[in-house]
Amino acid sequence: MTTNKTFDAYAFFSDMWKKNRLIQGEKFALSRVSGMEGLPNMLQDKQHSNFFAVDTTSDGKIYQAGNGGWFKRRVFTIFLLMRCRDRSENTRASKLKTCQDLIRQMTSYMIAQEEILANSGVRLNSNRIASHEFEHWVLMDVTGCYVVFNVDEPTDLKLNADEWTK
Repeated sequence: MTTNKTFDAYAFFSDMWKKNRLIQGEKFALSRVSGMEGLPNMLQDKQHSNFFAVDTTSDGKIYQAGNGGWFKRRVFTIFLLMRCRDRSENTRASKLKTCQDLIRQMTSYMIAQEEILANSGVRLNSNRIASHEFEHWVLMDVTGCYVVFNVDEPTDLKLNADEWTK
């Protein structure tokens, strides 16, 4: 299957955000950021203590699969950040535990969605979902984790003469 339809990570994770009870119970605010550089601006929002931030920038590569088809691999990051106003290690450990629970829940959700995504030509690489905890206090009394995952999308690399001058 060859398509140039692009996986909409923000829509996918917005849907996940809406449906998850822990996310809603802990009142994680949904945000869109462009890389880690976007986190300080997002954290200036003093109305929210917890953030589910979808990084809408994507690193990627194009590769040829064993069957000869071409794919575009796109890498995405989700930041799970929780404010710790008292800065105690017990509070930090509790917040990290919540983030770890969310990572497990997010991973199980992504695995459950694999077949649905595959029907549209998108391969979610659920066997390679990496997560990382922020060491100590990251920004403005915040701790948390981030999750990195990737999708492979078939792409049409057939030369289109209409796109080139002679």
